[in-house]
Amino acid sequence: MKIRDLHNEFTADRAAAERAYYGKFLTLEGISIRTGESQYGTPVVDVSDVPGGPHLAIFVLPFDDRIKESFRIVRSVPLGVPVTVKGECRVFSEDGTV
Repeated sequence: MKIRDLHNEFTADRAAAERAYYGKFLTLEGISIRTGESQYGTPVVDVSDVPGGPHLAIFVLPFDDRIKESFRIVRSVPLGVPVTVKGECRVFSEDGTV
């Protein structure tokens, strides 16, 4: 699934999108626009639907006993390239955005 399509579903009807996707494993495609460490110290890749585009989602890599490997992977992701991630859909926001 393209990240723009998922983002559009959440912005159109967040409650319905959460019922449909929260806790489910998805394969998502996006373009890397930032890589590194989140404000919580987790390894992340921020994605958009186009190079340099708007921030649409954050892919958080495992931060348990695999954290070193996750940071190694994050450091290897160039900006502006397509990335595909399979993982559990979790929705976090502090201001009501996706």
